[in-house]
Amino acid sequence: MHISTLAWMTISSWLIAPSAQAADAIFDTMQVEMAPTGELLGSGLDPYNLTVVVLGTDGAPVTGIIGKVKASTGQTGEVSEIGPGLYRLPWTPELVAEPEQVEIRFRGKTLDKQKIDQMWSLTVNPPYGHRVSIAVDPQQLIIGQDSQASLSVQLAGGAAAVRTGADLMFTVNSGTIGTPAPLGDGRYAALYTPPEGGAAHLALIGVADRREPSRTYGHLAIPLAVKSEVVAPSTRGCKVMLTVAGREFGPETTDSRGKARVTIVTPPGIIEAKQTNLECDAAGESTLELSPSEITRVQLMPVHAGLPGDERLQVPVRAFAVTPQGEPDGGADLTFNASHGTISSFRHEGGGVYAAVYTPPVLADVVDATIQAVLTEEGETEVASEVAFKLVPIRPTSLTMTTTPERLAKDDKSLTVQVDVKGPDGSGLAGRDIGLSLAGAKQAGPATDNGDGTYSIELTTTGRGPVEIIAAVKAPAAGNPVRDITAIPTRTRLPVDGLSSSTITILTLDEFGYPVADTDVALSLKSGDGQLPKTARTDATGMTQVTYTASRTPGLVHIELESQNVTRALGIFQLPMDAPDFTLDTGLMMPTEARATAYEQWSPIVTRTVVPRDR
Repeated sequence: MHISTLAWMTISSWLIAPSAQAADAIFDTMQVEMAPTGELLGSGLDPYNLTVVVLGTDGAPVTGIIGKVKASTGQTGEVSEIGPGLYRLPWTPELVAEPEQVEIRFRGKTLDKQKIDQMWSLTVNPPYGHRVSIAVDPQQLIIGQDSQASLSVQLAGGAAAVRTGADLMFTVNSGTIGTPAPLGDGRYAALYTPPEGGAAHLALIGVADRREPSRTYGHLAIPLAVKSEVVAPSTRGCKVMLTVAGREFGPETTDSRGKARVTIVTPPGIIEAKQTNLECDAAGESTLELSPSEITRVQLMPVHAGLPGDERLQVPVRAFAVTPQGEPDGGADLTFNASHGTISSFRHEGGGVYAAVYTPPVLADVVDATIQAVLTEEGETEVASEVAFKLVPIRPTSLTMTTTPERLAKDDKSLTVQVDVKGPDGSGLAGRDIGLSLAGAKQAGPATDNGDGTYSIELTTTGRGPVEIIAAVKAPAAGNPVRDITAIPTRTRLPVDGLSSSTITILTLDEFGYPVADTDVALSLKSGDGQLPKTARTDATGMTQVTYTASRTPGLVHIELESQNVTRALGIFQLPMDAPDFTLDTGLMMPTEARATAYEQWSPIVTRTVVPRDR
């Protein structure tokens, strides 16, 4: 978050304290605290950077510690000092199948030879990845006779809580699928309803977890057979039996014209039956041709509800192909088309599953887009399957804010906020939604979009003191589930006065770092005794703000945030106003590169300033 120099000098001058120690000790002993980490996943591959905060009894950061880190499981690296009183402990957890407690031990010495020996117990959860299997009962349906079938979906691997909380979505070319019901331990059930009529064909079903459709997916082909009466020519007095796909029907006796009427069930892809004539002069076997039917053999897997209009993005897209009888087809001639953006040529991943890579275009507005799977067969080309999704505008990369006047006179009752929003290439972004959180003023009207990435907002003061402004540029939600939570505090150090506060901007984000709308967030204090709301809800742009109010107890405050089984954490330090200079850097303490990237992407477009007022 950016804070103007003038505002910093005005409201946070207590942070720029003398480097000398405070007269009285703040803590009984040296403080060695692990910064909040949020959820930790054990994949055996993903590294974490744990941060330890070390303060002396006077609250001054302790520098120059030579230390080592050990873990009861997993690989550790060398400890490094990343800032005054901040030490990074690299650690890669082992692959775990169930939640596991891991002991982390930090040992070292300060420059004045004080020993440090601190241990923490951390919970490591299994990674998110799942294997998906899907089955149907009965395995074949007869159109017009069977009204429903039971689908069962099983997710295996990954964290149990994540398996249980799967959000399944389907693509299907024929019939309908009801809402899936969780049965526990990653099992889900849904009802499939076939069409009421039509020729024999295949119902092709793709399934994916809405939270990660690029990685958690499965597919199924259901044969939809037809029951019909066929005329089998023979001779008078014969009994005729027909064998269709290994199943026998009849025998039926021929009529006076030597024809037998046999009721058969024909699965899709079957174009002939074996005819057996019995108990007559024409006894023997022959082949009876059946009426062929058009069969769709390709189905696209479910895709994300929305994608960012960002040409730096590459998203896997998959389809599966089957033979006319429903078996995997590894030799299909497929291409993929996109209405917007580009898509690569396909590759066969095995089992009839084909994958390509989709790259969105850069967009300024929300656009409805489609991807098609095109099958070429016997020289003819047809669109076999299509999926729709939404493309949302690219996220801004910076927001700067100025005010006129820069300082309020004693009797001023209004001021103008000027906001400048820019994209990745440095150009201004028009048409964006600017949100303001105000203290000491209210918005006099909607923001004026100047068409060049700048916006003007008129404010009316509500008191005779300074005006605090937090400006954020909002981004349209893509419609995907929550995969990350980013919390951006206005202050990471507060005095222990029971009054001072930090405004925390909370963003619920999808796997691409774009907003997830209208989402409940649970908040809790894992350490510290200040005041914090227990719940919050993001708006249509995936954003909300809460206020943490300091207590009168010095120390590290551990704030935990949870939404849709995603857990993140934030640290704020409470110290007396006369304590030595020390500030937590939220971005620096992020435990993974992905979380640090999300924070770096969003913090520049959430900006705070304070406009002072003459007395």
